[in-house]
Amino acid sequence: MIMNRKGIRFFSTSSRYWGISRIKAAVLLLILPICMHAQEEGETPGSTYDPVVITSNPDIMLTQHWAMPTLLNPAATGEIDFIRVRGAGRLQRLGEYHNPKNFLVTADSPFKLMGKRVGAGIIANFESHDLYRNIQVSAQGSYKLNFKQNRLSIGIQIGYYHSQYKGSEYVINRIPDSDGDVSQQPGEGEGDAGNAPDEPSKDDPDEDYNEDMPTQDVAGGALDLGVGIRFEHPKFYVGLSAQHLTNPKVKLSTEGESSSESRYVESKLPMTLYFDVGGNIPIPNSLFTLQPSLILGTDFNELAGVIEMRSTYNNLVTFGVDYRYNTAFGVLAGINIKNFFLGYSWEYNYSSLGKSTTGNHELVLGYQFKMDMGGKNLFRHRSIRIM
Repeated sequence: MIMNRKGIRFFSTSSRYWGISRIKAAVLLLILPICMHAQEEGETPGSTYDPVVITSNPDIMLTQHWAMPTLLNPAATGEIDFIRVRGAGRLQRLGEYHNPKNFLVTADSPFKLMGKRVGAGIIANFESHDLYRNIQVSAQGSYKLNFKQNRLSIGIQIGYYHSQYKGSEYVINRIPDSDGDVSQQPGEGEGDAGNAPDEPSKDDPDEDYNEDMPTQDVAGGALDLGVGIRFEHPKFYVGLSAQHLTNPKVKLSTEGESSSESRYVESKLPMTLYFDVGGNIPIPNSLFTLQPSLILGTDFNELAGVIEMRSTYNNLVTFGVDYRYNTAFGVLAGINIKNFFLGYSWEYNYSSLGKSTTGNHELVLGYQFKMDMGGKNLFRHRSIRIM
C-alpha cells in the first residue's frame, strides 16, 4: 500500500505463424501502456482550491502470493484442472492506529471454449488504511497456448475500483510537548464516551491541521483494467502483468456554499508492473521439494518485492522464510489436506515505521475440486502452485 494525504508519493505446424503473431500481440499489449503511465492533472474550473491529490495503490503483495496467483496476474486463471477458491486476510503493522488491513477473495477455473482451453476468474479486495476504505472487484479471463510440455497464457482483467474517505472521522494527533507527552490521542477527547476528540483547529499551533481535507464522508469510483502473460513449465513459471493500465482517477468532492468554495480530493492509481517467477526443485531420494519464488512490483517511482524459499514435504506440508524488500522478513507454514489449504505467515518489520508493532500477520484459506478437462494433464505432477 502506497498512500499519503498530500500527494507526495508514497500448436500445429499450420498454425505456427498465427501463434507467433498472438504472442507478439500479447507483448505489445503489455508494453504500450508503459508509454501512457504519466498523465498531468489540471485544476477544476471554478474552484479556488487546489485538489488534495492522493496517490494510492490498492494492490497487495502477499507473502503467500503463490497461493493466490490470480491476484496480480489474470493470465494465471485456469492454470490447473481445478476450480480453485481462496480467501485471505492480511494485517500489516498490527498494533498501529488505523493500520493497513486487506481481506481478499479469488476464484478461478479452466473450461473449454470452442475446443480451446481458457480460464476465467474473479477477485475482490477490501482494503482499510487510515481513513480510507477501498474496494476493488474484477473479472478475469485467459487464453492458453499449449506446446510440448509448456504453456503460454495471455490474460485480461476488467473491474471497478471504489474509494471512500471517512472525513467524519478526521482526527489529527496533537504534537508532543517538550516532555514527550501527548495531550490528546484519537478517541480520547471530551466527546461522547471519549470517542469524539476535539475538532482540529487551524488556530491551534499544537495541531497538524489540514484545512483542505474534507470533514465529511466522500466516495467515488472508476473502471480499472489489467493484462498479463505467463509461461509455465513443469519445473518453473514466469509471469509479467500490468495493473491499472489507464491510471484511473477517483474524484472525491465536497461542495461549499458557492462554486468558488468547491474543494475535492483526487485519488490516483498509478499503472503498476509486476514480475513473478518460481521454481520446483525435487531433492533426490526424498519427498522434499524446494520451491523458491520472487515477485517484484513497481509504479516507476517505488519498488516493492518479496523473495522466498519454501520446502514442501510430500505435497502435504510447506514451510519457509521470506524477505520483503526494505521492510520486513518473516516465516511461513502451510498444510494441504485433500483439497483444503491453510497457510499462515508472520513478518517482523525492521523499518522505523513498524518497529513498535507486532508485525504483519497473514492467513490464507482455500478449497479446490477437480475439473474433468479431458485429454492429458500437462501438469499432473507436484504443482508449483497448489501448496
